Amino acid sequence: ALPIWTKFADVIQTLGRRYPNGRFLLFSGPHDEEVTNYILGRLDGRIIPVRETNLRHAAAILQRCRVFLSNDSGPMHLAAAMRVPVVALFGPTNARRLHPWTKQHVVVRHDLPCSPCFQYSSRPLSCPANLDYACIRDITIDQVLATLETVLNTGAGQPI
Repeated sequence: ALPIWTKFADVIQTLGRRYPNGRFLLFSGPHDEEVTNYILGRLDGRIIPVRETNLRHAAAILQRCRVFLSNDSGPMHLAAAMRVPVVALFGPTNARRLHPWTKQHVVVRHDLPCSPCFQYSSRPLSCPANLDYACIRDITIDQVLATLETVLNTGAGQPI
């Protein structure tokens, strides 16, 4: 099976076809080179990598986005703080507790009886149900695209 992050590339590729004049910012950190290179290598030159480590600069760049697609992460919260509508993908972490703190967000998750299972600790993340992280893996590209289209068309998300 392909890594989960390949779905981000599929989403961007599909959006690129739907929005021929669209530009896509790909925020990444120093440990994301494999993901960044994969996505940049697969898609056309409309993807702009953003490797900004200065929080203020990253916030200024985020403000230019019409919507921000992210997994549960620091940049997700920064986008929400900058009042950018957020589509947040949640898996093992608790979406009710960790969702973006803005009304302009939509959480996409695959609800399983075992989730959320991850509690922040010093222990590494593991899937206690042995489902290979189906909670995040089974979120479909179509679900994400439909949610993004709704946010793009209305300009706002719906809180969970």
